[in-house]
Amino acid sequence: TALPAAASAGPAALLDASEIGMRDDLAWLADRGLISLGLSTWPMPVSLVTSAIGARRSGDWSEADLDALARIRDSLVRLDATAVVSLRVNTARHPVSDAGLTVRARNQASAQLQAGTDTASLRLRLGVQQQSLASPPSQATLDGSYAALHLPGVVVTLGAVDRWWGPARAASPILGNAAPAIPTLTLRRSDESAP
Repeated sequence: TALPAAASAGPAALLDASEIGMRDDLAWLADRGLISLGLSTWPMPVSLVTSAIGARRSGDWSEADLDALARIRDSLVRLDATAVVSLRVNTARHPVSDAGLTVRARNQASAQLQAGTDTASLRLRLGVQQQSLASPPSQATLDGSYAALHLPGVVVTLGAVDRWWGPARAASPILGNAAPAIPTLTLRRSDESAP
């Protein structure tokens, strides 16, 4: 369960790989040709989604299309929360997804602080794991934390965030949703328009 502690602040730079509901809504709109957006690599810069929604095709949108668009907009507003505290408990013997969040320990707790401007974003997520399903060097984690710099045409991110590549989040031959977050320096285009 995630309990928002505040609801103001700057924009998030990245949509997490755990944003499965938003991914499904974006896929719905992209598959119907209403938006143009590549969905095979996550995390995804928020700017890609906002520009795709801004350049959406006009015309006849069904009730389901409008519902998906409304959920995407609501999710973008929710991502601007400054502080989020969450607690997860897992009793499975292997990583499972609970409401889109990959669980990597029998017991997990995390607290998150997020701030940002139009040029930079920071998210600090402090977590504790007990009875980890792998052999981490420590029970404390920074998984989900990043610092991002918004440059013209690119978002540069340094952090440890969950990611997946490929057509399916659970069965990717490269990185799926059970792959652990690893510290990386990432450069990602902030706009998918042709150069």
